[in-house]
Amino acid sequence: MKKYFAIILLVFYLFSSTELSQVIKLPVFIEHFKEHSKANPQLTLFGFIKLHYFNGDPDAPDYETNMKLPFKKHNLYFVTSTIVQDVPKDFRLEIKAPSFKELKTRNFFYTIGEIHSPQFSIFQPPKTI
Repeated sequence: MKKYFAIILLVFYLFSSTELSQVIKLPVFIEHFKEHSKANPQLTLFGFIKLHYFNGDPDAPDYETNMKLPFKKHNLYFVTSTIVQDVPKDFRLEIKAPSFKELKTRNFFYTIGEIHSPQFSIFQPPKTI
């Protein structure tokens, strides 16, 4: 039960943080991996990822197919929303001059006297001998 719950949480997390257009490209990734596995049976999944995502070669014969793999291109979808409100015709802007008040300053004095304690006896001014 914990395993299925963990898988469901992982799927929810991946779908919430990944573009849907990239998830749709996963079958292309799987098919392209199968093609490379038939050509080279020793190729692992990590080797395939390294070959296509870390060593991009524009001169490769299957470059067009490589660019159709997920996360090779970023799709910049930009959505904007603008709210425009009508400005009333009798709109007035009044700017008032700021009023300055004289602030009374209060001086704060530390009212506790000197602390006479044996633990502070080492902090004394130098004495002439």
